[in-house]
Amino acid sequence: MRISEGRQLPTAKTHTCILTLLLIGTAGLTSADDTCDRFSPTLSDAACGGSVLSPDSSVLSPDSADDPWQLFGDCTRLERWGITVDGQLAQGVTTNSRDPTNPAAGTGNLPATSFNYRSDEYMLNSCYLSVGRKTDTGGSGWDIGFNMDLTYGTNYVFLQSRGLETRRDLSNHWNRGDGSGLGGVGLMGLAMPQLYLEVAYNDLTVQLGHFYLPVGYERPIPTENFFYSNSYGFSFSFETVPVVGMYASWRPNDSLQIGGGFHRGMANWEDNNNDLSGFGIVTLLGDNGDRSLSFQFSLGNEADTGSEILYVQSVVFEQQIGKRSSYVIYSDFGFQENVLPGGGTASWYNVHQELSHAFSDCWTAGLRFEWFDDVDGFTVNPTPGPGVYHDLTFGLNYTPNSNLVVRPEIRWDWFDADAGVGSGPFGNGSDRNQFMAAVDAIITF
Repeated sequence: MRISEGRQLPTAKTHTCILTLLLIGTAGLTSADDTCDRFSPTLSDAACGGSVLSPDSSVLSPDSADDPWQLFGDCTRLERWGITVDGQLAQGVTTNSRDPTNPAAGTGNLPATSFNYRSDEYMLNSCYLSVGRKTDTGGSGWDIGFNMDLTYGTNYVFLQSRGLETRRDLSNHWNRGDGSGLGGVGLMGLAMPQLYLEVAYNDLTVQLGHFYLPVGYERPIPTENFFYSNSYGFSFSFETVPVVGMYASWRPNDSLQIGGGFHRGMANWEDNNNDLSGFGIVTLLGDNGDRSLSFQFSLGNEADTGSEILYVQSVVFEQQIGKRSSYVIYSDFGFQENVLPGGGTASWYNVHQELSHAFSDCWTAGLRFEWFDDVDGFTVNPTPGPGVYHDLTFGLNYTPNSNLVVRPEIRWDWFDADAGVGSGPFGNGSDRNQFMAAVDAIITF
């Protein structure tokens, strides 16, 4: 048994057995015709002033058999104002063939993935709560809304902003710093990655405040990604980073969406240099809604003093294949000035592909391959130097009902180093390849 941060933890072999039993067990939950239970328990709006069970309510609601259960789904006071309260609890475990030491003493599964960066250790990744009111003008008139997201768990460390969860010097603000987590901060913490006002007029929508930058494909919200582990693009190319600013989006017709705005810099609640960054997005949509092509970019100075212009872009193509399959290919490109020794410019780019197929209402299989070139050995961290990172992942999504998804996966990473680069990035900086097996479960409410 391995001791990590004062706790006795199961070995990689033990976790492999657990993963295998879980896969066998979940497979056995599905009947011969692979029909999943689709039900929605109907709870009252007692929390909103109603009775525990209204006279005409029942525990099971056949008319909404495919609808997910929501904690405040029957709250009439919230419905009257169009306010929704959604949440999800994401937790999982990952085992690594290199048996790395976890942070803060080691690097764990880094740099291959972010959210499940710890090896052979249970992670309560995220208890994510979103409260908001989405605007809906129906194409005509005015409407106003808002959104606030809070997340508690181990994912918080990747969703913090300077001046909010951390101070201007990046020291902890409200989260503890006991040294057990990534970078010596607390293992668990609270972050508020989104807090914005939304105003809509006809087909124009404007967000003001704290929101995810609409650049990139992967999302920080667990249910919006197929895989448990993250791509290199998400982790190191500034995809969907929390920012503070303004975002205006206009949809003149069913085939085109145009957006843009400004922000204070990547993961900045308080501006560090009084320079604003600009961003934009253009999306073309297929006539039948079965395909889309999007170009997104952000440009601005990230330096506290001086000039370190950062440019990042994503080109994303999505295609629905029949009724059960989908394909995504996208590419990130970025550069940042004056960050290399002697004032040089660092650059990076990738190609990322995903293919998924739903075999039934319960089971969907997915395959991911990513090629990420950190040209100057700057953006990936930790890294031994310049080189190309590869990620090949096979995963399943098991959805027995509308409130639960289980995501097992296996993943192979390898690193092709440039000439002169000695060690590898994996296994606490000693290996050039690693194998991971992981599984998480997401409960929505």
